[in-house]
Amino acid sequence: MMEGFRLVGDSTDGRSSMAKAVEWSSRITTISLGMGLPGLFGYWLDEQLSTGPVFLILGAVFGLASGLWQLVKLSEKGTVDKETVEQDRNRLKNEEKHS
Repeated sequence: MMEGFRLVGDSTDGRSSMAKAVEWSSRITTISLGMGLPGLFGYWLDEQLSTGPVFLILGAVFGLASGLWQLVKLSEKGTVDKETVEQDRNRLKNEEKHS
């Protein structure tokens, strides 16, 4: 395992695979909607106001920025500090000793 990072399947939180899958599908759905809905709303607003693609472009830019921000937050959740990695290693060593 790389220093400071956990592998996706390397979770020690005791949750079932289904719980992890639901969490990931929720994250992906949130990011997708956050990227797509502002553009769709902009398109609808342009149609209502007959303004051309002004609000569509603004919505698309806002959606892209929102999606990228969510992805950055998601990637930060996947990293851990070196202390946490060291604590996990020590815990695993203790479990091996008692096994």
